Parts: sequence; C-alpha cells; structure tokens
Amino acid sequence: MLELTLNLAIILFVLIAFSSFVDAIAGGGGLITVPSYLAVGVPANLVLGTNKLVSSAGTGLAVFKMLRHNKVDRRFVKYVVIASLCGSFFGAMLSHVLDEKRMVYLLLVIVPVMLTINFIKNKRHAQNKYHYLEAKKQLIRGVILCLIVGAYDGFFGPGTGTFLYLGLTYFVFFSVKQATVYARIVNFASNVSALSYFLAIGAIDWKVMVIALPAALIGAWAGSHLVVKGSDKWISWMVVFVLLLLLAKSVYSVILMN
Repeated sequence: MLELTLNLAIILFVLIAFSSFVDAIAGGGGLITVPSYLAVGVPANLVLGTNKLVSSAGTGLAVFKMLRHNKVDRRFVKYVVIASLCGSFFGAMLSHVLDEKRMVYLLLVIVPVMLTINFIKNKRHAQNKYHYLEAKKQLIRGVILCLIVGAYDGFFGPGTGTFLYLGLTYFVFFSVKQATVYARIVNFASNVSALSYFLAIGAIDWKVMVIALPAALIGAWAGSHLVVKGSDKWISWMVVFVLLLLLAKSVYSVILMN
C-alpha cells in the first residue's frame, strides 16, 4: 500500500491543485497529474483510474461554476457530447492500427500547428476580426470537431481539452470564454465515460484521494473563477503553456524511444 511522507504529500497536493487550475482554463491537466502520481509511487495500473476520478471531480466543479455564469445551447451540447463519445470509442479501436510511437511523432507536427493557430486566433481577436456562423453550421462543425478530437482522446489523450478549445475558437468561431465552457463540458462527459470503466474494474488508489481530491477541487474552483471573472489573455497564455508542455513531453518521449 502506498505510504506518503509529509513532504511528498505536500508536493502532490500542490501539483494536483496547479494541474486542476490549468485544466479548468485550458485543458491538459493530465500532462502534469499522471507523472505526479507515478513520481510519488502510485502503482502504474492505478494511475489512469485515479487520474480520471480526480480530474472528473475537478472538471465537474469547473463546469458547474462556469454554467452559473454562462448560458449554453443545450442542443449543441447534446450532439457534440454524443459525437465525442462516439469518436472516443472509434479512437480506442484505432489503437489496433496505430502505435503510440507514431502518435508521438505526429504530435511533433500537430503541436506547432496548434501554436500557430492560437497565435492567429489571438491576432484576429486583437483586430476584432472574429467570424460568426449561424447555429446550424456551428453545430455541424462542432460535431465534426468532437468526433476527431474524441477519437484522439480515445486512442492517445494528452492535450484533448486544449485541442477542443482551439478547435471551438478557430473552426467553430466561438469566443474565448464560450470555447472554454463548451470544451470543459465535452471533456467532463468523456472523463465520466472513461471513469465508469475504471470504477468497474477497481483501478483506483483510494488512499491518494485524501490528498488529490481536495487539491483538484481547489484548483478547479480557482481556474473556473479566472475564466468567469478574468481576462481572455489569461486563457490564451495558459493554452500556450499547455501546448509547450505537450511539445516538451513529446520530444522527451521520442528521445526515450530512440
């Protein structure tokens, strides 16, 4: 059974709180949490389940707080969530065709493209050149986006929330805060779907919950508060941080594989 010293417990609490804060704003919290759990000694077979439970709780709180201050199109939410779940199932099937090594190499191309897209989006915002689509076109684009990102989440996963946010701003033309809210809702649905499996097989380290769960809730509350009350620039900078973190992780993975 995992035994944490006081120092390790404090470090884990800070890391989970920070990752939940980042995740509530821009997604990508798993890039911080998964290595954190492994570093403190959580068994490898329990890491993903533990992470899903903690992140589901944090994302759930963030969604609840955001929905209190932002109206959403329930019809849009229904269809994009279904699309995300279908995409995730398809992505799991793709794991028999693609391997993780190829996916890591693909990320080395995708992430710089995403950074460029984020830069263009911010430039458009500064020049007040946001485009607007009618509801039907937004729905169609949202479904296509969530099918693709959902497939990525089902197969590989890192940075899913960030890719959703960027897609919703650049492809569906939502505002920064709209995209953040909808991305968190879709991400929450996919988290809960995956969590049900981990709960069924008992792949969760409940002892870590005493530290990780309160930390995640605190981080999620702070992050969602920043989304509701803060400047869009904070969100954009946090997205850049997550993308750079994902790029660094991909480069590190390639080095280890070679």
